[in-house]
Amino acid sequence: MGRTSRITIGIDGVRLIILSAMLVLTGTDLRAAIWHAPVHDFHVSRCEIYYRPSSQALEIAQQIFLDDFEAALTAVAPDTALHLGTPREHAQADVFITAYLNEKFSVQIGDQFYPFNFVGKELSEDLTAIWLYLEVPGVQHLSIMTVEFGVLFELFADQKNILSFQVDTGRAQLFLLDPSKPRIEIQIP
Repeated sequence: MGRTSRITIGIDGVRLIILSAMLVLTGTDLRAAIWHAPVHDFHVSRCEIYYRPSSQALEIAQQIFLDDFEAALTAVAPDTALHLGTPREHAQADVFITAYLNEKFSVQIGDQFYPFNFVGKELSEDLTAIWLYLEVPGVQHLSIMTVEFGVLFELFADQKNILSFQVDTGRAQLFLLDPSKPRIEIQIP
Protein backbone atom coordinates (compact mmCIF):
# COMPACT_ATOMS: atom_id res chain seq x y z
CA MET A 1 0.00 0.00 0.00
CA GLY A 2 1.06 3.54 -0.65
CA ARG A 3 2.22 5.83 2.09
CA THR A 4 0.18 8.84 3.01
CA SER A 5 1.58 12.02 4.39
CA ARG A 6 -0.07 14.02 7.07
CA ILE A 7 0.31 17.76 7.34
CA THR A 8 -0.41 19.29 10.69
CA ILE A 9 -1.62 22.88 10.75
CA GLY A 10 -2.02 24.70 14.01
CA ILE A 11 -4.94 26.95 14.84
CA ASP A 12 -3.03 30.03 13.58
CA GLY A 13 -2.49 28.32 10.23
CA VAL A 14 -6.18 27.46 9.97
CA ARG A 15 -7.11 31.05 10.78
CA LEU A 16 -4.72 32.35 8.12
CA ILE A 17 -6.17 30.00 5.50
CA ILE A 18 -9.74 31.00 6.37
CA LEU A 19 -8.87 34.72 6.38
CA SER A 20 -7.08 34.40 3.02
CA ALA A 21 -10.01 32.54 1.48
CA MET A 22 -12.49 35.14 2.77
CA LEU A 23 -10.40 38.00 1.38
CA VAL A 24 -10.08 36.35 -2.03
CA LEU A 25 -13.76 35.43 -2.23
CA THR A 26 -14.90 38.91 -1.27
CA GLY A 27 -12.47 40.63 -3.67
CA THR A 28 -10.77 42.52 -0.86
CA ASP A 29 -7.54 44.31 -1.69
CA LEU A 30 -5.01 41.83 -0.27
CA ARG A 31 -2.27 44.44 -0.32
CA ALA A 32 -4.24 46.71 1.98
CA ALA A 33 -5.61 43.91 4.13
CA ILE A 34 -2.40 42.04 4.81
CA TRP A 35 0.65 44.09 3.93
CA HIS A 36 -0.28 47.57 5.08
CA ALA A 37 2.07 49.75 3.05
CA PRO A 38 5.20 50.17 5.12
CA VAL A 39 6.47 53.61 5.96
CA HIS A 40 9.90 53.96 4.45
CA ASP A 41 12.63 56.34 5.51
CA PHE A 42 14.04 56.97 2.07
CA HIS A 43 12.53 58.27 -1.13
CA VAL A 44 14.11 56.86 -4.28
CA SER A 45 12.69 56.16 -7.72
CA ARG A 46 14.47 54.85 -10.75
CA CYS A 47 14.17 55.18 -14.49
CA GLU A 48 15.87 52.86 -16.96
CA ILE A 49 16.11 54.05 -20.57
CA TYR A 50 17.30 51.76 -23.34
CA TYR A 51 17.94 53.04 -26.84
CA ARG A 52 17.45 50.47 -29.57
CA PRO A 53 18.78 51.98 -32.84
CA SER A 54 17.34 49.05 -34.83
CA SER A 55 13.80 49.90 -33.67
CA GLN A 56 14.45 53.67 -33.50
CA ALA A 57 12.84 53.82 -30.08
CA LEU A 58 13.59 54.51 -26.44
CA GLU A 59 12.24 51.80 -24.11
CA ILE A 60 11.63 53.15 -20.63
CA ALA A 61 10.87 51.47 -17.31
CA GLN A 62 10.24 53.51 -14.16
CA GLN A 63 10.02 52.04 -10.65
CA ILE A 64 8.30 54.19 -8.01
CA PHE A 65 7.18 53.38 -4.46
CA LEU A 66 3.47 52.68 -4.74
CA ASP A 67 2.27 54.61 -1.68
CA ASP A 68 4.24 57.70 -2.71
CA PHE A 69 3.04 57.46 -6.31
CA GLU A 70 -0.61 57.19 -5.30
CA ALA A 71 -0.13 60.25 -3.07
CA ALA A 72 1.40 62.17 -5.99
CA LEU A 73 -1.47 61.22 -8.27
CA THR A 74 -3.93 63.07 -6.04
CA ALA A 75 -2.76 66.23 -7.82
CA VAL A 76 -4.26 64.99 -11.10
CA ALA A 77 -7.05 62.91 -9.55
CA PRO A 78 -8.20 64.70 -6.38
CA ASP A 79 -10.60 62.81 -4.12
CA THR A 80 -10.15 59.67 -6.21
CA ALA A 81 -9.07 56.34 -4.74
CA LEU A 82 -7.04 54.69 -7.50
CA HIS A 83 -6.28 51.28 -5.90
CA LEU A 84 -3.49 50.71 -8.43
CA GLY A 85 -2.80 47.09 -9.24
CA THR A 86 -5.88 45.72 -7.49
CA PRO A 87 -9.21 44.39 -8.72
CA ARG A 88 -10.73 47.70 -7.60
CA GLU A 89 -8.38 49.82 -9.75
CA HIS A 90 -10.06 52.99 -10.99
CA ALA A 91 -11.10 52.72 -14.66
CA GLN A 92 -9.23 55.94 -15.52
CA ALA A 93 -6.01 55.06 -13.64
CA ASP A 94 -3.89 54.96 -16.81
CA VAL A 95 -5.21 58.37 -17.85
CA PHE A 96 -4.24 59.85 -14.47
CA ILE A 97 -0.80 58.21 -14.59
CA THR A 98 -0.15 59.56 -18.08
CA ALA A 99 -1.25 63.07 -17.07
CA TYR A 100 1.12 63.02 -14.07
CA LEU A 101 4.04 61.70 -16.13
CA ASN A 102 3.43 64.35 -18.81
CA GLU A 103 4.19 66.92 -16.09
CA LYS A 104 7.18 65.12 -14.53
CA PHE A 105 8.94 63.23 -17.32
CA SER A 106 10.22 64.44 -20.67
CA VAL A 107 12.73 63.56 -23.36
CA GLN A 108 14.33 66.25 -25.50
CA ILE A 109 16.66 65.51 -28.41
CA GLY A 110 18.20 68.63 -29.86
CA ASP A 111 15.48 71.27 -29.82
CA GLN A 112 12.62 68.79 -30.10
CA PHE A 113 10.61 67.22 -27.29
CA TYR A 114 9.56 63.66 -28.02
CA PRO A 115 6.23 62.47 -26.58
CA PHE A 116 6.07 59.08 -24.90
CA ASN A 117 3.50 56.34 -25.25
CA PHE A 118 2.28 54.78 -22.01
CA VAL A 119 2.65 51.04 -22.60
CA GLY A 120 1.53 49.62 -19.25
CA LYS A 121 2.20 49.03 -15.58
CA GLU A 122 2.64 46.27 -13.03
CA LEU A 123 3.24 45.97 -9.31
CA SER A 124 6.59 44.79 -8.02
CA GLU A 125 6.70 41.29 -6.57
CA ASP A 126 6.70 42.62 -3.00
CA LEU A 127 3.78 44.98 -3.80
CA THR A 128 5.64 48.05 -2.52
CA ALA A 129 6.39 49.62 -5.90
CA ILE A 130 4.89 50.06 -9.32
CA TRP A 131 6.69 49.61 -12.63
CA LEU A 132 5.60 51.97 -15.41
CA TYR A 133 6.51 51.16 -19.01
CA LEU A 134 6.84 53.84 -21.67
CA GLU A 135 8.12 54.07 -25.21
CA VAL A 136 9.40 57.00 -27.23
CA PRO A 137 9.21 56.09 -30.94
CA GLY A 138 10.81 57.82 -33.88
CA VAL A 139 14.29 58.38 -32.43
CA GLN A 140 16.54 58.13 -35.48
CA HIS A 141 19.77 59.88 -34.54
CA LEU A 142 20.89 60.33 -30.98
CA SER A 143 23.98 62.26 -29.85
CA ILE A 144 22.74 64.48 -27.02
CA MET A 145 19.54 63.91 -25.07
CA THR A 146 18.05 65.84 -22.16
CA VAL A 147 15.83 63.86 -19.81
CA GLU A 148 13.68 65.23 -17.02
CA PHE A 149 12.68 62.67 -14.38
CA GLY A 150 11.06 64.77 -11.66
CA VAL A 151 8.59 62.30 -10.14
CA LEU A 152 7.78 62.88 -6.47
CA PHE A 153 10.00 65.97 -6.16
CA GLU A 154 6.89 67.97 -5.26
CA LEU A 155 6.28 65.69 -2.25
CA PHE A 156 9.68 64.99 -0.70
CA ALA A 157 12.64 67.33 -0.30
CA ASP A 158 14.90 64.28 0.13
CA GLN A 159 13.61 62.49 -3.00
CA LYS A 160 16.34 61.06 -5.22
CA ASN A 161 15.75 59.70 -8.70
CA ILE A 162 18.25 57.39 -10.34
CA LEU A 163 18.38 57.48 -14.11
CA SER A 164 20.24 54.90 -16.17
CA PHE A 165 20.75 55.12 -19.92
CA GLN A 166 22.02 52.35 -22.16
CA VAL A 167 22.45 51.92 -25.91
CA ASP A 168 21.75 48.33 -26.99
CA THR A 169 23.96 46.09 -24.89
CA GLY A 170 26.55 48.75 -24.15
CA ARG A 171 27.55 49.99 -20.73
CA ALA A 172 24.89 51.90 -18.79
CA GLN A 173 25.43 55.50 -17.75
CA LEU A 174 24.03 56.36 -14.29
CA PHE A 175 22.82 59.75 -13.07
CA LEU A 176 21.42 60.95 -9.74
CA LEU A 177 18.67 63.57 -9.88
CA ASP A 178 17.12 65.53 -7.01
CA PRO A 179 14.69 68.45 -6.62
CA SER A 180 17.46 70.98 -7.35
CA LYS A 181 18.49 69.05 -10.48
CA PRO A 182 15.45 67.32 -12.06
CA ARG A 183 16.97 66.98 -15.55
CA ILE A 184 20.21 65.77 -17.05
CA GLU A 185 21.89 66.18 -20.43
CA ILE A 186 23.26 62.87 -21.64
CA GLN A 187 26.10 62.63 -24.14
CA ILE A 188 25.59 59.53 -26.28
CA PRO A 189 28.85 57.65 -26.94
